[in-house]
Amino acid sequence: MTLTEKIMSLRRSRGCVSNLSSLDFVDKVTEFYMSDGAVAAAYDDHGVKRIVFCAAAPSELPEMLSRFAGREFVAEIVARDPEENRALLESCGFEVLAELRRLSTPDCTGLPEQITQYFDASVGYFPKTSEAREMNQFLWETFDTRVSRLLSDEEVSKVIEKKEITLHRDSDGNIDALLQVVMQPRKFYINQIINRGERKTIHAMLQNRLREYVSGGGRYAYAWVETGNAASNKFHGKYGFRHDGLYNIVYTKRA
Repeated sequence: MTLTEKIMSLRRSRGCVSNLSSLDFVDKVTEFYMSDGAVAAAYDDHGVKRIVFCAAAPSELPEMLSRFAGREFVAEIVARDPEENRALLESCGFEVLAELRRLSTPDCTGLPEQITQYFDASVGYFPKTSEAREMNQFLWETFDTRVSRLLSDEEVSKVIEKKEITLHRDSDGNIDALLQVVMQPRKFYINQIINRGERKTIHAMLQNRLREYVSGGGRYAYAWVETGNAASNKFHGKYGFRHDGLYNIVYTKRA
C-alpha cells in the first residue's frame, strides 16, 4: 500500500486523528513510518523538517512520532480548540513554538477614515523578478521560517510574476515595506506584511490592493497572525479583522 493509499484509508476511520490539510507534501517526503493504525511522515520545507500524521485513533500515534529524532521537527495543528491534541503531542516530546489565530472580516469595504487618510495610489510597486533574491533575503531576515512558510528565490520569482507582492523603497533605495497577498475573486489573503518605514506606507500599500479586490466584487479577507504580536493584531483590527475562532498551533520537537 502506498503512502497516499494508507492515508486515504485511515482518514475514513471514525476516530481519525490527523493534521493533514492536503496531500501536496507526498512528493517531498524524506522519512515516513506506517503501522496498521497510523502513518507519520516528514518532509523538507526549505530547511525545516515538517511532520504530518494520520491515525485511526490517538493511541496509535505515540509510537509513530517517537521515531523522529536526530534533528528538530515541526508539526502544526489547525483547529477551533487550541488544546486539541496538545497533551498527545507533548507526551511525544513536542512543545508549542507559536500560536496563530485566523483573523478575518466578511466585508472589507467601508474602511474608517482613521486609516483611509493614508490612501495614496502612488505608494508601492510590483517588483521585477530580478529583485527576487534581495526581497527574499528581506523576508528570511524578518520571519522564523518554522512559523512562516518562506520560499526559495526561484519560487519568489514566480510569486512576483503573479503580482502577489508589492514593495516600497526608502530614499536610499532600500526595501522598507513589503506586502504579499493572494487575491482570488471571493477571497483576499494577507500572507506577509513587513513595514520598517512610515506607518502610512503599509496602509497605502494594503488599501491599493484592497481597492483592486473590492472593485471586482470581493468582500471577504483574512490573515494568520501570532496571538502575541500586539502590533500586527492592532493593525489588522483597524481593517475590521477579528478572530473567527480558528487557531494554528505550531509545535517543535528538538533532537
